[in-house]
Amino acid sequence: MRVLLKNEFDQTSWLGCGPLDNYCDRNTASPVGVYSMPVDSMFYPYPRAQESGNRTNVRWMSMCNKSGVGLMAIGDNLSTGAVHFDMHLMDWDRFNKKNLHGGSMESGDYIWWNIDYMQMGLGGDNSWGAKAHSEYLIPYMNYEYSFTLRPVVSGSNLNTVSKIIY
Repeated sequence: MRVLLKNEFDQTSWLGCGPLDNYCDRNTASPVGVYSMPVDSMFYPYPRAQESGNRTNVRWMSMCNKSGVGLMAIGDNLSTGAVHFDMHLMDWDRFNKKNLHGGSMESGDYIWWNIDYMQMGLGGDNSWGAKAHSEYLIPYMNYEYSFTLRPVVSGSNLNTVSKIIY
């Protein structure tokens, strides 16, 4: 699921693997904890603009403005991340028909927040040519996942908000 947010909701916090981006086959060095950073810090400018900024084993993630008002996604082991530009421009600029350098990505009109069940592994164990191992692929089949979207108000303790049962 993709949520587009106004640029002011650029403060993110999460309970999950971190603090750096991580993927299902690249998260053993990413301890579970509570982390916070601006959205722009989640993306890494690889030489070729590509998927970046994902976090795994996420129990909750919030996207708030500087006043602490925003939205929280709560689930079990979500795979989620946010970037400050049109995600369609990663890896291929469909408008200019070329690949982009990750450092050339510019903030856009919205923050793009992905809330996923999972993402496949990165692979690349042998000079980045190998595909992901079979246990880190996502076989073709029907999947279901769920999460709760909850408002966050200024001054909220995010861990407490994530545990409220209505």
